[in-house]
Amino acid sequence: MKNPAILILTFIHMLHLNNNALCQTSDVKENNALTYLIMINSEEQEHQAEFLISSIRRFGGIYSAMPVIVVNSDPARFTCSSLVNKANLIVNLEMPESLRVFPFADKVYACAQVEKMVAGKTDWLLWINPDGLMVAPPVEIFSDTGAWASLRPVHIQNVGIGQSQAIPEYWKKIYAMTDVDTNSLWLIESFVDNKQLKPYYNSGCMAFRPEKGILSQWKSAFETMLNNKAIYSTYSNDQYGSFFFHQAVLSAIIISKAGKERINILPPSYGYPLSLQNRQDFLQKMHYIDEMKVILCEDYQNLQYLIIGETYSSWLEKEFVYSK
Repeated sequence: MKNPAILILTFIHMLHLNNNALCQTSDVKENNALTYLIMINSEEQEHQAEFLISSIRRFGGIYSAMPVIVVNSDPARFTCSSLVNKANLIVNLEMPESLRVFPFADKVYACAQVEKMVAGKTDWLLWINPDGLMVAPPVEIFSDTGAWASLRPVHIQNVGIGQSQAIPEYWKKIYAMTDVDTNSLWLIESFVDNKQLKPYYNSGCMAFRPEKGILSQWKSAFETMLNNKAIYSTYSNDQYGSFFFHQAVLSAIIISKAGKERINILPPSYGYPLSLQNRQDFLQKMHYIDEMKVILCEDYQNLQYLIIGETYSSWLEKEFVYSK
């Protein structure tokens, strides 16, 4: 077993296929337990998606052959040719150009677009950020048969509302738009900094039942708010707040439409934030890759912080160059 503490992982740029390759590779058939959703908005993310899909096929267990849908956020700037023989379906994003500049707007629209496509064809739609790696079957997504959403609390508080904090104007507008009953809010605990917060969920690894329409309602609320010039100005002028706006709106939709009883909180092994591994206040760190299910790497160099057994190191050697 190699010691990852002394390894430097160098990203391999995989060879591209013909740029004229067709974007659709095969249909997404009906009666799937799970469908994976990945969005790419750069050539770097296209390469990341290759590794993510490879990890799903290798470590997804009984879910390894489930359909993978890739959304190309900006086909005018780059192709998705390297994914043609890896994803089941590649589609171009449909969204208003006027909102593209707002942080993560493409993610919101991609989720709603694919939710509509797969409703009635799959039990769960699982979004994973393109920098993610699946290292074990995602069985816990199915652990609560009554759930509409399976996801994690946020890693750190950022714009979250503390337990004793009054609801700030930032959230008041969002709650008003999404019909949240502010008298019925519960508490969650952020994973890394262990803060007690009003419901606020991470969107790096999340699954939803498509027939419930939560992602479409997310897009509708997001779009309605940003099409209001006054509201758009309020949030767009707040650099920090605008970065987390999509996640705040999603959390409000989940509160309003699903409610606490229909939320399946996934264990910390899902969407594990490897980029935060060096934070001093991160008290619930995992150190072994075989403790995890879905890792959010951000940078593959961060894998050096994990103890990687032979099962995974042999696979990684095929995907990366290891050098001391």
